[in-house]
Amino acid sequence: MDNTIDAQNVLMRVQQLTVEFPIQSTKIFSLGKQNFQALSNVSFEIRQGVTLGIVGESGSGKTTLARTLAGLIEPTVGSVSIAKNITPTRDIQFVFQDSLAALNPRMTVEQLILEPLDYQLPKMDVQQRQQKLKQSMEQVGLDYAQRQRYAHEFSGGQCQRIGIARAMITEPEILICDEPVSALDVSVRAQVINLLKDLQSQHGLTLIFIAHDLSLVRFISDEIIVLYRGRIVEQGHTEQVFNHPGHPYTRALIEVEPRPDPEFERQRVPVPIRSQNELEISELACVYVGRCKNRQSKCTQRQPEQRVLSDKQNVACFYPLKYPK
Repeated sequence: MDNTIDAQNVLMRVQQLTVEFPIQSTKIFSLGKQNFQALSNVSFEIRQGVTLGIVGESGSGKTTLARTLAGLIEPTVGSVSIAKNITPTRDIQFVFQDSLAALNPRMTVEQLILEPLDYQLPKMDVQQRQQKLKQSMEQVGLDYAQRQRYAHEFSGGQCQRIGIARAMITEPEILICDEPVSALDVSVRAQVINLLKDLQSQHGLTLIFIAHDLSLVRFISDEIIVLYRGRIVEQGHTEQVFNHPGHPYTRALIEVEPRPDPEFERQRVPVPIRSQNELEISELACVYVGRCKNRQSKCTQRQPEQRVLSDKQNVACFYPLKYPK
């Protein structure tokens, strides 16, 4: 990561980010090294205090993007720049999807939450450390008296709170949440989401929130990025994108999302997210052309660039959807 941003309120800038992973060829006499492109030419900015939602189906590159922003994966091409006042190892923290698996079973809650301080502030005295521990546990709804217990003694929701407390103890500027509630019950999900919103309000946090649940993303996010096969197909203000999706893939995601209305669900006509005549496409074609029912000849020849639909919305499509004004 480079500390090169001077723009006001911009904490992170992603420019033409591409991430590739080597893959094992199944061919005995294959020539050269093959790579899988998990992200391709991804660009956007993250402003201070904003919640950025990242959505897309499994395999779209959401987790790869999150881990690259956190510095856990090196870009193949492109850059992730951060503001001069941001220290990556302290000010960018990560909340993982599987809360229990992310916590060392041999460590007590106290050890788990305090571990980041061992690296960031090793000279902090014992009294200060305990005060920080107590503060971090209580702000996420955990009992300080339970600090000597182990993660397996807590529920899934409590384990996620431990993970959040661990991330918050360094007082970060950016909190990256990768599917933080997908493994939790519905009632517990709401509690954790409200906790994240409260922490954001209290500490001025910038959140990067990844989820499959579009209604959840719509509730918590100010801005949204829609990923498909490693490319951004749409981005903008959350309500603008949800109310007037410009890309066929975004509309497909919204249309298949369940709604809490039994009458609506009974009358809903199923809309397949895949086109029945899905095509194999070349690398030059639009990444969505194999599924798109509205494809035209231009779509099979090259990738569309991001185009501005409004000051609140960009879309990568030659023929974006139109809505009455």
